[in-house]
Amino acid sequence: MNTQDNQAIPAVSVEQLHELLKAGSDHASFDVIDVRQPSEHKICRIDGATLIPLGSLLARAEELDPDKRHYMLCHHGVRSLQAAALLRQQGLDAVNISGGIHAWALRIDPTMAKY
Repeated sequence: MNTQDNQAIPAVSVEQLHELLKAGSDHASFDVIDVRQPSEHKICRIDGATLIPLGSLLARAEELDPDKRHYMLCHHGVRSLQAAALLRQQGLDAVNISGGIHAWALRIDPTMAKY
């Protein structure tokens, strides 16, 4: 994937995602997909996020509702960018969460474990 491809992937900040979750937005219209490994997920997670490791994402893409927007999460935002690109190639609405769970722990929930 080159830089030009990356620019086409929409992204939100952790603050924007937090506002969306805080507003009690209808989860029927979106979900949060965590593409980290199970060992990372055990350290810290966002409540309600579905764990689908990046390596399993394409094989499990049929589990994702094609009518929803999928917010993709990883540790720093690199794997989630790749995940969003993969899902968009499959015709799904996928958005990267910039900065990942690390940014969430720093800027939204400072009590969250960091690694």
